[in-house]
Amino acid sequence: MKKHSESVASIKRQIRDYQTDSQQEAGRREVRLTTARELGGSEYEEIVGKLSKQLGKELFVEKRVDPAIIGGLIIQVGDNILDGSVVRQLKKYNDMMTGIDVKKIGVTDAV
Repeated sequence: MKKHSESVASIKRQIRDYQTDSQQEAGRREVRLTTARELGGSEYEEIVGKLSKQLGKELFVEKRVDPAIIGGLIIQVGDNILDGSVVRQLKKYNDMMTGIDVKKIGVTDAV
């Protein structure tokens, strides 16, 4: 559960970092929200409410469902993409594991 809360904290930080003066002047922001499955009403309202509060604006949200992301969500605000998807995390771990040279760490009988 720690990794999930770290991802959420990271996404919140990134949203704050991507705010610009021109975005703050606009009364409404367009956001694309991609999830692996259709969200229930309360889940959707909670996410949009938190995003709206974080961004400080009313949001126009385009919802997308993409089972290929496995879980989590992807938020796009303008040109900025915040990828908290499971598939991205798995790719990150795969890239990390692929870079390990088992011979250097003393493993001689790799499975």
